[in-house]
Amino acid sequence: DKPNVRKMGGSHQEKQLHQLLEKQKQFKLAALQAKKKGEVNQAKEYLRIAKGFDKLIEASNCGLPVDMATVPVPPSAKIALETDFDIVSAEDCTPGSPGSEDDILEKLEKDLIVQIKKSLETRNHFKAVGDVASANRFEQQALHSKKDLDLVRVARKHKHPVPRYHYETRSFSIVQCNTDLGDNDLELTIAQGVNYNVPNPKEIDTYIRFEFPWPTEEPYRDKTATVYNTNNPVYDEKFTLPIQRNVRACQRVFKRHAIKCEVWSKGCSLWFCSSGCCSSIHSCFSSVRGFFRGDSLIGTALVKLQPLETKCMLHESFDLMDGRKTVGGKLEVKVRLRNPIQAKQVERVEEKWLVIDH
Repeated sequence: DKPNVRKMGGSHQEKQLHQLLEKQKQFKLAALQAKKKGEVNQAKEYLRIAKGFDKLIEASNCGLPVDMATVPVPPSAKIALETDFDIVSAEDCTPGSPGSEDDILEKLEKDLIVQIKKSLETRNHFKAVGDVASANRFEQQALHSKKDLDLVRVARKHKHPVPRYHYETRSFSIVQCNTDLGDNDLELTIAQGVNYNVPNPKEIDTYIRFEFPWPTEEPYRDKTATVYNTNNPVYDEKFTLPIQRNVRACQRVFKRHAIKCEVWSKGCSLWFCSSGCCSSIHSCFSSVRGFFRGDSLIGTALVKLQPLETKCMLHESFDLMDGRKTVGGKLEVKVRLRNPIQAKQVERVEEKWLVIDH
């Protein structure tokens, strides 16, 4: 039943209640239209959202404040927001003379398009981490920028004066989270080697063997494919490794241990025969090692896991070592988790924001 709204002479509360009822009505209408199109799941989702307005309407009717910035954006506005904000590109616009009103309007248009895209990307991130209120807030923010964009485009099309506008600094907290990963996934990317210190840089064939120290009884081991004829190899291979973030023994692994990445050269050891031992089996047998070798270790990179206690991504280049001695060259490695091991990674972000003064 429709709430009994007290007459308050157009008060803020009454206007707010009217907005809530109108938005709920739009979701119910969208559900009906989706059902007629045979989109049953979409219709159910719209009805679920419409039902969520009941508590907000009840709170507003009792005189309690409602944060309208967190209210879901109606379906019709959302469709327009996501499909219409970048129809006009910079190439479609006729540039005016330097410093002209058209130049200013073009700059405003570009800034607003960037804002809308940024707001929608942030909305999608919050939606993926389950923060519905923040997702709705950024959707509302995108909608406001879309209205400003429409106003700027009308002014530009009809040669109206530049509307009043200002820039302001907006700050917000965002939880860094790799939403494409599961809670117990660790993604290891062996990116590339950098300037391996070898006597045959244009002939060396290398691959990476790595050992992840979990489970402790049987550590996870694997290797990349071989990259040929370069001491700056691009491996670009990803491995998804299982972890158990809620197990204390696994948490201790992150605190104390590292992923061991070994760089191996394929074939006979050119470390000990730089004159081209492959051309003579005899010379390989008479090398320092005294026998024909298969593969040889160039160096080892240790990727310490401790930073992942408080960050969800580690991306660095690590020196190649022989024990405690550097041997020259680096290995670029990236490690990602859905969330850090100890606590969520919350960062404060500040953005310069354009607002058109209506």
